Formats: sequence, structure tokens, C-alpha cells
Amino acid sequence: MQTKYERLDKNSRKKARIEFYNTPFGKTLKPRFTRLLTIAILLIIYGICLIIEAIIKKGSIWSYISAIIIFIFAIVFLVGRQRVIIKKVNDYLIKKK
Repeated sequence: MQTKYERLDKNSRKKARIEFYNTPFGKTLKPRFTRLLTIAILLIIYGICLIIEAIIKKGSIWSYISAIIIFIFAIVFLVGRQRVIIKKVNDYLIKKK
């Protein structure tokens, strides 16, 4: 089942996000969303560094597994962040109407 946010076109989604971020609740959530994005990007970079180090030094299987686990956490952070944004903006759109 699609949410109200998902049924909007691209420009309407952008406007809805901007309107949501201008609310007091949206202003408190925006730094948190930015922090999650930053952490996810840093985890991806760290995972890449671990894989490169494991390849260069002929690392053990645990080196690769730890890098894969870090990548999984980064993906969970990115997907979770996006799902929460969609949920909160959708709640805002429903309450606004």
C-alpha cells in the first residue's frame, strides 16, 4: 500500500519535505537525519578501507567479514533514515489536511 507521500510527484515531494523541515518538529529531526547520513557515509568509507587493507595484506576471512558487517550497518542506517523520513513527512501530510 502506498502512502500519501509516495503518491506525490517529485516536485510535490520536495515541497512537502521543505514544509515539514520548517515545522518545529522537522527542525529537530533534520540534524538527526544528517547525522545518520554522515555516519553511514563514514561507515562505507571505513568498510572500503578495510577491504583494501585486507586485499593488500592478504588478510584473513575475518577481515572481509568485518568489512561486510560494516557495510551492512551502513546500508541499514541509510535505509532506516529514508524510511523514517518518508514516515514522518507522510504523517505531516496527513495531519496537515
